[in-house]
Amino acid sequence: MRIARVFYLVLLVLPAIFPQDFFSMEEALFNYREVKTLDLSGTDLGENINQITRLTNLRVLYLRNCNLKELPSIIFKIRHLKELYLSNNRLSKISNKISRLIKLEILELNENELITIPDEIGELINLNELYVNENKLTQLPRAISFLTQLKVLELNSNQLEKFPWEIKSLTNLEILKLEDNKIYEIPSIIERLQKLKTLIIASNKLSQLPVKFAKLKNLLLLDLSHNEFQDFPKIITDLSKLQVLVFNNNQLFILPKEIENFKQLHSLEIGMNQLSILPFEIGKLTRLKILEVHSNHLKELPIEIGYLVELEVLHLRHNLLEKIPKEISNLQKLKNINLKNNNISNEEKEKIRLLFPKVIISL
Repeated sequence: MRIARVFYLVLLVLPAIFPQDFFSMEEALFNYREVKTLDLSGTDLGENINQITRLTNLRVLYLRNCNLKELPSIIFKIRHLKELYLSNNRLSKISNKISRLIKLEILELNENELITIPDEIGELINLNELYVNENKLTQLPRAISFLTQLKVLELNSNQLEKFPWEIKSLTNLEILKLEDNKIYEIPSIIERLQKLKTLIIASNKLSQLPVKFAKLKNLLLLDLSHNEFQDFPKIITDLSKLQVLVFNNNQLFILPKEIENFKQLHSLEIGMNQLSILPFEIGKLTRLKILEVHSNHLKELPIEIGYLVELEVLHLRHNLLEKIPKEISNLQKLKNINLKNNNISNEEKEKIRLLFPKVIISL
């Protein structure tokens, strides 16, 4: 009897410890008191969706890939909802009733047809994460400045021509992604985003950065690839905490000696530029694990590359190298070297293979 009672109690407690996800309205309605997460992605919502308010404990709702042109109005009555996922639908607008979901913390609107976001989004004062990638936005509503709890904002693959100045009040923002837009300038107001750790603004039309950019002292990852930089913006060498810098596919001709300031840098990607030399100061990036300088015009490497003793990945394909310095033998943690499409002789290739018998080498 005692064992049976314990087993019964366990059955009662388990759903609270490990909440179950439900994948149909029928199943959810049958267990309506237990439903905290409901995933109806890829389904025809049908009439049962109108009973969703019976799920009084519902906190997370997935409606991805449901071919929705508009959101069912019943959704706005789930006042306790914390997470709403609406990616890969056909939404061209969001109702101003969105403001009723006052407890919402995560809102995902990726891969829709949104041209605008309603001002009422500014009333979602508990929102922590907002994803509006792959839409048709040309600007943001002013009211977005009221989302002061926002930590993640993703606006990749839209039609923004200007940096959204409306985000200047989002001082808790840690992740900002603006990849694949048409932004040609970053304003000085970006200095207000002091908590920013990740900034991805690749595939835009940037050619310079404001002086105030150096105020982003907590930045850990910066991606400026696929832009129009001809000169390396020295101002970013003041970002002493930076760990990942991606600068592929620009028009850089030279790296400044100030790159030695990147004492915490783990990954440096500067492929597809116009570099013909690397400064000897690169040897001071002693925490570097990944170095990618492929598709440039390098004819030789500085011997100081031998100081990068933590390096694991070295990609130098598509350059003009004829040999590599003997000091590279110091890089005992190397796992992968790519030297394809250079001018390295067969004799030199054999020397490299003998230096690193256990390393994956592409020659």
